[in-house]
Amino acid sequence: MQNLNKKVALITGGGGGIGGGIAQAFAEKGMQVVLADISLEHAQEQARALGDCAIAVQLDVTSLDSW
Repeated sequence: MQNLNKKVALITGGGGGIGGGIAQAFAEKGMQVVLADISLEHAQEQARALGDCAIAVQLDVTSLDSW
């Protein structure tokens, strides 16, 4: 299996649900995660739960301006 320690993942919809679950699984494997979500509040809540390995950003993937 590939070593994921200190790799970085950008996870859209990272504020909860499937994205939040993916973020947790990656964090457990030692990855750093960027939780992108249309709701910054939800992303920040999830990032706090994951600790120092996570940061939150607001992103609407349907908007080019948001990128």
